[in-house]
Amino acid sequence: MCKRSIDGAVTQQQQLLKRHNPTIIPLQERHAELRYWCPNKTMENLRADVAAKIDLSRPRIAFYGTNNSHHMAYLWISLINEPITVISFDGTSDCFRTLPGYIWAGSWVPSAAKLPYVQKLIVLGVDRDFTLDLPDDFTAPLGTPTYETDLIVNGKVELYPNVMKESQIVGHVNANTPCVDIKPDGLFTSSASWKNFRDHGGIQASMERILS
Repeated sequence: MCKRSIDGAVTQQQQLLKRHNPTIIPLQERHAELRYWCPNKTMENLRADVAAKIDLSRPRIAFYGTNNSHHMAYLWISLINEPITVISFDGTSDCFRTLPGYIWAGSWVPSAAKLPYVQKLIVLGVDRDFTLDLPDDFTAPLGTPTYETDLIVNGKVELYPNVMKESQIVGHVNANTPCVDIKPDGLFTSSASWKNFRDHGGIQASMERILS
């Protein structure tokens, strides 16, 4: 087990620490620098630091803090050097675009999907975005975000909502995939019809279908 302590959320769990005696990489002093987003160069430096401190030949469970650190998933996935399918359970897609040279908590999915050993990246439970009607508390570093829809069109990324059936997104997109049908419906928008868990047999049936 390996723990990267960014915000103290992990290292405060003393019972867990005593039971598993994990490798801890302390990063609390860099919390402000890593929270929500960071430069790719910073991520690569962290990757080298982690690779030097853990045995990459053994399976690992990694804990790295709260949802302010979603983009750190990219780091762990980048350390894998064999073909994999990544499955993420999340209420948001984390499939947004961002500034070149940066990665943030909402853009780690496209970044990870482009890694050489990632065959497919699946996000289960998306209900809070991929719509023009984003929640009032939804924050992004670049204002109103857009999505890397090309990864969905070509099947590299699949998004499965919990209950969302329909949504509208910015851009003209045509896609007919196992998870969604998207068609242009306006001058600058497209409509998406999603295959959610609730209408397709629940999460167990959906997982069996996705992984078959």
